[in-house]
Formats: sequence, structure tokens, C-alpha cells
Amino acid sequence: MDRESLDFGNDSVLSDPVLRECRHGKRWNLCEMADCREIWQLLQKQRKDHRRDEKDWQNAYFVEKRRKRGLKSQYEIALEQEEKQERRDRVLKSDYEYLANAKADELPDAPPPRARKLFQKIFPDAITLRAAIQFKAVTLRQGQVLKEYFVSSEELPVHKRWDAIGKKIGFSGKTVEREFRVLVGKFLKTKTTTGERGANIEVVHVRGDHRPRYYRKLSLQFGEWRREWSELITDRKIIQQLRKENTPMVRFDRTPISSSPVNRLFAALIRQLASDLPKDELIFSTDVRASDWEFNLRRAQRILAGKNHSAGPWTASEVAKKLARGGRICRGCRTYLIRGFRINGRRITRAREFCDDACKMRAERRKKRRLLDTNPTARA
Repeated sequence: MDRESLDFGNDSVLSDPVLRECRHGKRWNLCEMADCREIWQLLQKQRKDHRRDEKDWQNAYFVEKRRKRGLKSQYEIALEQEEKQERRDRVLKSDYEYLANAKADELPDAPPPRARKLFQKIFPDAITLRAAIQFKAVTLRQGQVLKEYFVSSEELPVHKRWDAIGKKIGFSGKTVEREFRVLVGKFLKTKTTTGERGANIEVVHVRGDHRPRYYRKLSLQFGEWRREWSELITDRKIIQQLRKENTPMVRFDRTPISSSPVNRLFAALIRQLASDLPKDELIFSTDVRASDWEFNLRRAQRILAGKNHSAGPWTASEVAKKLARGGRICRGCRTYLIRGFRINGRRITRAREFCDDACKMRAERRKKRRLLDTNPTARA
């Protein structure tokens, strides 16, 4: 029997006594001839493949049985965890450093893992960071996040880094990640600019005033964040000096908008009680008596103190929200009718709809104008 006549797909080689021996009368594994040794090796390979196929069939049967029960093997669980970690690393390893000057729409949402250099250029020391908090460029919590971010380890994965920072400052890792994304959008993303800066001095002429008002434009910048404001120049010597030096100025004409008595009272209370506004000498209008002002000031302080008897300080927004709580909005000038306060001896009640008669007439004229716009035939 030669190699070509051996059927490797039949196990009769192992069972038939005739086929168990080669042509030399010896067993296949004992014959030393080259042809018989090659046939024996092929037979062993066939048996090995057959056992592997049987094992695969059995494993497939058990795997299908486990799937019907809803069970997963340790290999499948490990494979799923590895895929999740790869997806997370693929998102978190996005580098923001070369995208810092990109447009806001092109910047991905993933937090930058290596933005430390950029933030350290913006906030080189603790005093600069404290100044940014004072000028409200960053909140107190964002300042704590930046402070811990500068000293955190860069070897940790980004999600573990957020958790470590959160444990130090008392917040969750998701909160730290959210605040950091806000910081990236505020200080690293480029903003659209309007062009070159104009003159630093503004001259505003209000109709009815004898003298124009001079304002000096100031600005503050941290990274891409920028804040601009104007300060009124009251010293006449400085104004004369600016005129002599021919300083570039921008001139505007403004028409004054008459404010209602409730609006003026609301503004005076906010300016008096807010800690972040300058305290200059108050000039009362004829609508507010001195006794009414003392009464209104005491009532506003009681409202701000609340049940906890807080002594402040309060910001302008906090004062405005607490004093206007529960009040209507004037239908004429859209001012909050701060109920319980007094103007010229009369208390503002809950049922009040207008600040005064002028607001009522303004609302009526607006109502008639809308009717004419919707029904042109009524005009004729």
C-alpha cells in the first residue's frame, strides 16, 4: 500500500488490522523507511486536525447555550472592556495644543490633555489667577480647578486626572471636566475681532445737557477673554489736558430716556446696597422723600437678610433678583414693580399695573398703534 492509496478521511486505518501495518510488515510508527515515516506523519496531522475540529464544535455548542441563557464568558467581558477603553483613549488623547488658534466650530469637544503650557502662559503666577477671579474672568471653582491642574500629574489618564482634582477641591470628576471645557472655550478658542481699536476717549453729548461727558475706554484681557468698559472723567483739568494734546476722540449724540419713579427707586436701592458698585452721593428726585427713602432702605435690607439674617455683601444681580421677586412688570416701561416700597407717601401694592400715569399712557398708545398695524382700514 502506497501513500496515494491511503484515505486520510477514513478512520479505518486505525481499526483494520491489515491497514495498521505497512508493506514491510511493521507498524507505521515503527517502520524506519522514508515513505512509511511520511505516511505516518500525515496520519498524525490528520488526527490532530480532527480533534481540533471536534473541540471547536463542542465549544460552539457550549457558547450558543450560554448565549441563550444571557451569560458571557470572561473572554467576552474582557474584550468588551478593552474596546470601551480603546474608544475612551481615542477621544481623550486628542491634542488641543495645535488647535488652540482654530475656529470655535472646528475645535473638538474632548478636553485637552496637554493644555498646561497654554494656561501657564495666560496665568504665570498665583497673583494673575487671583486677578482673573477678582475681575470675574473665572469663577472661584474654575480658579480652584486651574490651581490643582497646574500641579497634577500628567502621567495619569485624563478621566482619572479629573477624579483626582475633584477629590482635592470637593467636586466630582465630571464637574471638573465640564469646568475645564468652559475654560478652554473661554481662554483658548480664538474669538472674532471687529478690527483695529479706535480712540480711547469717548465724548457723549446728551440732549438737554450743557456740557458733554468724557469717558475713558479701558480693557482687560486674559488669553482670548476680553472685557471692555468706560469710566466717566469728572476732573476738568484732565479734560483740558486731553484737549490740548489733541487726543483722538470719538463723539456720540444721545437722547435721554425718561425713567419712571419706580425705575429710579429700584436703581438707587441697587446702587446703595450692592457691594460691587461705587458709592457716591445719592441725589434724590422729587418723587422720593427723605422719610420714604429711609423706609425703603430698611425694607430692602430686611428682604436681603432673609430668614438667615445674612449681613451681606451682595452683588448687584443678587439685590435686583431679591427685591424684584414676586412683583409684576410695568406694562409701560417693563420695570419690576417692587411691591411694599413707598414713593411720595404711596405704597406700591401687588395690584398695581403701571409705574405712573405716563407709563399708562405709553401702554395705551402702544396698544392703539398695534391695532392700527393689524387693521389698516381703521385708520381711515
